[in-house]
Amino acid sequence: MDLPRFDLSRIWSLIHILIGGALCFFALYILSALVQRGIETLMVNFGVLGAMIFDQTMNAIYIMMFGIVHLPSGFCGGLYTGYKTKENLKIALALPGIIGFVAMILLRYFYGYFDLSNIDWTKDILMPLVGNTIGAYLGGYTLNWPTEEESAEEGEKITLYLEEGEKEKKKARRKRARNNSSIVSP
Repeated sequence: MDLPRFDLSRIWSLIHILIGGALCFFALYILSALVQRGIETLMVNFGVLGAMIFDQTMNAIYIMMFGIVHLPSGFCGGLYTGYKTKENLKIALALPGIIGFVAMILLRYFYGYFDLSNIDWTKDILMPLVGNTIGAYLGGYTLNWPTEEESAEEGEKITLYLEEGEKEKKKARRKRARNNSSIVSP
């Protein structure tokens, strides 16, 4: 009986993706608690807590949460995953952000902070998911950018060499044509 062989590199890359998702989740958990408390403290100290009744203020807070919480937490998970995983980066870097997002949603649901009957899709689902995923890609490609850039440059060098070779061939043909015309004519 032949058992399927497992590729250890794939198993390790999955483990690193899970660790990156856990890092994303912990950063998301810590940063969201600190930033929410910090924004509330600032508004109380400046005496503008009543401004939270306006939609524009809440939209500004959501945008700040996107930039201060979701992008950096995805960046942390993507940084680790990009450092440890070098294969299939387009797929591997999406997963830490998604894992961190799902873990945070589950934690909020089990602690009673996430009500399924009253979901604000933009604030609760779309912005955290997109922020974590974009942050993970930014973190992962921060470490792998030189390798991606080198492979693109190699393709350009080959094209450049071919173009230079074609130019040299054309010059040699013109030179031969001039030499042949000068020999024929007196």
